[in-house]
Amino acid sequence: MNAIHWADEHSRWLQDRFPELGGGPVYIRTSNEVPTIERVPRALAWTSAALDVRIRPILQPRGQWFGRGLAIMVEQVDRFFAMTWPEQLGILTHETAHQFDSWDSPQRRDDFRWTEEDEWLTHDANIDRICAALGMPPITDEETEPINHGSTFTRAALHAWWRCRSEFSIDEMHVFADVYGSPDFDEAFSSLRSELDEGGNIVDVMRTPMPEKFAKLWS
Repeated sequence: MNAIHWADEHSRWLQDRFPELGGGPVYIRTSNEVPTIERVPRALAWTSAALDVRIRPILQPRGQWFGRGLAIMVEQVDRFFAMTWPEQLGILTHETAHQFDSWDSPQRRDDFRWTEEDEWLTHDANIDRICAALGMPPITDEETEPINHGSTFTRAALHAWWRCRSEFSIDEMHVFADVYGSPDFDEAFSSLRSELDEGGNIVDVMRTPMPEKFAKLWS
């Protein structure tokens, strides 16, 4: 029998709220639990398309690997555990929205295998190393965050929040921020409202063209 993990309840909550995850495992771990993975110290939490594959060699010997699924790394551990339950759910839903943002990534395929080359294709944890290899100056948060939190992410995040809006606020999800280059929330929400009201599978929604009025907020 596997031991109870601190994030089991968080994982079950995500699985219950988001059937788009396919009922697969959700791995939520702190940087203390998985110390060999590269850090993203400026992030409260982070994820990437193949984070589960990256931490498999650590989880499997512990009896904690159950196949491919969503993986989330809690980076700022003390800050996360000081949060209320709704605040924690907001942060984890933010990271889950990145899963829907990159639903078509080849790194999500069941047959994906990690290689050294893939280190250069993942989350911006490697951005300083990539810049150094290319002879470029380091890229700042102001330059990378809008890429990771642009219109596609915000569309997915709003759908995720709208489904769970009775459990936490949009502010607790940390979707709109100056460093992301976000538009005004009211404008973004109103331009996507009809799509939000229609609801449905978020991955299926992300396969459809983005509403023009919403997309123009980033132009």
